[in-house]
Amino acid sequence: MLRLIASAAATTAAFLLVACPAGDTRLDVTPKLVIHYFKPSDEQLLSVDAGAYVDLEYTWVVGNNYAPPPDDMRAFVHFRDSNGKLIEFAPGKTLQDDHDINPPPRKWKAGEDVVDPGTPAARRMFKIPENIGGQNFVVTVYAGLYNSENNRRAILTLPEGDQPEDRAYRVARFHIRRNREKYIYPEFDTTWNGPEPDNYQVRWSTRSSVATFRRYPKAEAAELILAGHSPAEDLGESQELSIYIHEKRDDLLVARLTFDHERILPTRVPIRKELFSSEEFMGSFVKIIFEVDKVMPPPEGDSRSELGFEFHELLLLPRDPQT
Repeated sequence: MLRLIASAAATTAAFLLVACPAGDTRLDVTPKLVIHYFKPSDEQLLSVDAGAYVDLEYTWVVGNNYAPPPDDMRAFVHFRDSNGKLIEFAPGKTLQDDHDINPPPRKWKAGEDVVDPGTPAARRMFKIPENIGGQNFVVTVYAGLYNSENNRRAILTLPEGDQPEDRAYRVARFHIRRNREKYIYPEFDTTWNGPEPDNYQVRWSTRSSVATFRRYPKAEAAELILAGHSPAEDLGESQELSIYIHEKRDDLLVARLTFDHERILPTRVPIRKELFSSEEFMGSFVKIIFEVDKVMPPPEGDSRSELGFEFHELLLLPRDPQT
């Protein structure tokens, strides 16, 4: 996974303490953002597939003149289109990543940058909605800090030559492309139940089910993103899900997951280069086999066969094995 560093770079000049309107908070802080996603080397602007996940890694560059605010503050992160409008992906819902920061700004120390959410292994997973994007759909990301009690935004350090918009600071630009080649979306065969009538994405597996993905030609490794619902509680015991790539063989086992509770949130399952790019299986498609050790019978009168694991989301994201 290559990195796009698109940030409001920290200024080395001393922060000027000028008069502010009553009630305003001014902080010697500059926001930065690194977006992590697979990126072919011949592309100049990071392209992200609609429906995929990216990893967001924020850094709050704390200047030497920083004085902690007296009140709690949160991060706001807004995504705008080329016309400067907030991107709306559903009626009344805009694309944003507002969040708490740990440690909070009132505990930051002058000259000590804060990495948010803390470590690269704990980057914030952020999903790009499936219904936005296109050939020339460029997104600009703005970030800042605001008071969680009164919603007033803080005035932050401004990099030379940049201008904030309503105290929102530009930290990144990227392109959202519509994925017509289904590089990340699965094709389900007859070993699956579903889709569910009220949600075409939700499918129950059987004891052993197969999903097929188109191989991204430049990717040497990949990562499964899955979320769903295990019938562990109904079964009265834990359920084990084994994931294989290409064929059901011990040497092609990707992961074995155990569920003691019902619902799992989006979970990363890395597929290392040795398995994903095996010379034995280098066709245009990648086959993933999901097998559970226990199944649940469907409700009485239900025409479906045995119920294994209920997948709410299933994506295969190409990754650069060097990162």
